[in-house]
Amino acid sequence: MHKHGVLVTLLISFLFLAASASANLATDVPAVFRRTSSVVNPQSATGSGVGVHDPSMVRTLSGLYILYGTAPGISISTSKDRRNWVAAGTAFSGSPWADHLTGPNGNLWAPDVTFTGGKFVMYYCASQFGTQNSEIYMATSPTGLANSWTHHGVVISSSPAVGFNAIDPGLTVTQDKWYLSFGSFFNGIHQIELNPSTGMPVNVNNIKNLARRNVPSGAVEASTIYRAGGYYYLMVSWDLCCRGRASTYRMMVGRSSSPSGPFLDQSGVDMVKGGGTELMGSHNFVHGPGGQSIFHDKHGMVVVYHWYHDDNSHSLGINNLAHVNGWPVIL
Repeated sequence: MHKHGVLVTLLISFLFLAASASANLATDVPAVFRRTSSVVNPQSATGSGVGVHDPSMVRTLSGLYILYGTAPGISISTSKDRRNWVAAGTAFSGSPWADHLTGPNGNLWAPDVTFTGGKFVMYYCASQFGTQNSEIYMATSPTGLANSWTHHGVVISSSPAVGFNAIDPGLTVTQDKWYLSFGSFFNGIHQIELNPSTGMPVNVNNIKNLARRNVPSGAVEASTIYRAGGYYYLMVSWDLCCRGRASTYRMMVGRSSSPSGPFLDQSGVDMVKGGGTELMGSHNFVHGPGGQSIFHDKHGMVVVYHWYHDDNSHSLGINNLAHVNGWPVIL
């Protein structure tokens, strides 16, 4: 065959294989949610409820999506289609248990909500900004909606006297155990086992380090651990949030056969030793994506996060999540 003909044949074969791989990644994902370019941008999210930081999302048995975020009282938004969001109040009308850290009606940070055991379980936190004076709390609700939450007290606290920062909680539920990951800067990400019956620590002194940054700032936070296939994945945010388009947040990941690690990146480097494989960073008009969490929708796994626009405003990011050769891929 002529060289030109060989090249054309190879090119057609390559395009066919690439199209087939892309189709396989999007299996069972509605067309409106599928990846449409080689650069992954957030799916459409509009309405009064999308200006959120540190989002956590659930889907009720009736099909209603509920979104939670950092705000006084924890912000709540709802959607029927995962695209159009309406602000729907707050989890709490006040939080006197956190006033000593935030001041009256101060921000409650980084809610993580899971539906388990017939109820919604929320872990969230409060902190004196930039310090280790922090607390993680637990609350439950029968509906997940505004003003339906019962506060159950402090789960774990931190101060300059300890080697961690008690913020950014993330609950992992296995077949018979609960684990809470948490941490920000200050020696990175840690984990504690919880009693599934109470949601409180089994042993408050038994804390394991899961990830650190080998940089002067130690900038790693916003941990979430989920299971897919035969692995558990630890997803974190590296670098700096909340600086508008100058934000350097990016989502990083490692995996383990155990929910307690060790979590290794694609190069085999332990995340405790600074390892991490980038899942999404700044690109195009998307700046500082991070503060992520994972939830299971009816069509598969979804990652939610916040990101900044060119005008420094911020929005909810939503993307489907697939796994190829044992590693997550954002669609």
